[in-house]
Amino acid sequence: MVTRISGLIEIIKVEEGDRVTKGQLLAVIDAKRQRKV
Repeated sequence: MVTRISGLIEIIKVEEGDRVTKGQLLAVIDAKRQRKV
């Protein structure tokens, strides 16, 4: 997985082995600590 921004993951919305679909939210990044890359 690659992201366009850096930060700490706050919430993971899926578990290992889960099927995912294009565009599905996988994780939430802590907005208070986001930094531009």
